Amino acid sequence: MKIFTWRINKVSIMACVFVFASITANATPLMSTDGLIKVDLKPITAITSANFDSGLFGAFPGWTVTKGAATAGSLSTSTYSPQVIYGASGNTAAGGAEIKASYVNPSAPPTGKQFEYIQIASTTGFGPSYSTPHLDPLNNDDTLPFYWTQSESASMRNAVGSRIDFSDKPQAPLSGLKNGPVSFTGELFVSEWDGATSVTVRDGFSWGYDMTLATDGKSAATFKTPSPSCPPATCSGVGTSAFSWGDGSSFGSPPSSLSFTPAAFTPSIDSKFKIGDLSYFNGTIAAGTEVNMIDLIFDLSFGFGTTFGTPFQLDATLSLINTSNGGVDPFADADFVSFILGGFTGNFHVFEGQSASIPLYAQLTSHGDVVAEKQLIDASFTGLTQDFAGFGTPTGGGFVTNVPEPSSMILVLTGLGLFLMVGLRKNSKNLA
Repeated sequence: MKIFTWRINKVSIMACVFVFASITANATPLMSTDGLIKVDLKPITAITSANFDSGLFGAFPGWTVTKGAATAGSLSTSTYSPQVIYGASGNTAAGGAEIKASYVNPSAPPTGKQFEYIQIASTTGFGPSYSTPHLDPLNNDDTLPFYWTQSESASMRNAVGSRIDFSDKPQAPLSGLKNGPVSFTGELFVSEWDGATSVTVRDGFSWGYDMTLATDGKSAATFKTPSPSCPPATCSGVGTSAFSWGDGSSFGSPPSSLSFTPAAFTPSIDSKFKIGDLSYFNGTIAAGTEVNMIDLIFDLSFGFGTTFGTPFQLDATLSLINTSNGGVDPFADADFVSFILGGFTGNFHVFEGQSASIPLYAQLTSHGDVVAEKQLIDASFTGLTQDFAGFGTPTGGGFVTNVPEPSSMILVLTGLGLFLMVGLRKNSKNLA
């Protein structure tokens, strides 16, 4: 990318020190000093002319593009690093990446030709004016399809034209994260130009970066406090993430069970993210051995890398509806877990003798700074509300009923923590 709206700059090139085959992205993301953003490099990957999108030359009528064989030369790099750009007051202003590379051919190009770079850029989060993919630079500063102008290209070559240097420093402003992660991918190709309107594209490499809010998340959950207690009910797994209840031995059935599988997540403002999956097996159990209610305690932790803040606790109480089995209507025989959260009422049903799982989602809403997710590691921060975003689509033998709009399910993040408020609807049953 070149200099245009998003402050994309070119920089000069120093001598190359790494051969292309050894180029790898920095495995450690760069986090801004104020903890707002992190920047991950994409791995540098070899590509051939088969990857080249000739359709992008439609902006240059009359040109002929040939997809040629691999070059005889080599690509190397002297710099490939994530970047965070700071404002005058030291605050995070933008994020991006810097790359410096060179192509060296064993000999000068054929008479009448010269080596040029063509880069295809694909972007996410750079604004609606950015068509993607596009020939880079988007706002061309000459009438040719190459990355460098001819005056720039001349300054990037050696005397015989067997070497040409490349540099790019794409950046996206912090405000780009308002609608989700920002991404830049460059596909850099070495080409040979005849000085007129014919170009042969050779091989090259892809590179780029991803910029996200600097908050990772992880979840955990435990089942506690069954009602009735065990005994007189039959249950196991209290204090773990997998709970079972009821005696199905008389029916040749395992007990009914619930389990929570945690998910890792990187939340974005106003976008739902999955906190985990709730799995449910509907066993045939004897009356008098069932549990009608169980607390499910979630811990959501936020942070960066392996460093996480104090978990926020969500205390959920689930009503376990153990239906009587009539053997006529499988929908009527399906047991279910009842969620009542403020204005939300939702039931997760599973057919008799079957298993199913359902994703659980949440969503962050900011009351101020759109990049305040970093404050999730600070229990004193009150600038965010986390809304329960509802169920996903159940798998296996499950279905849901009475599910309203997700916005009515609310998990509130306060200075005291994150609470899931669940009302109870308790039914008992006699099982055949």
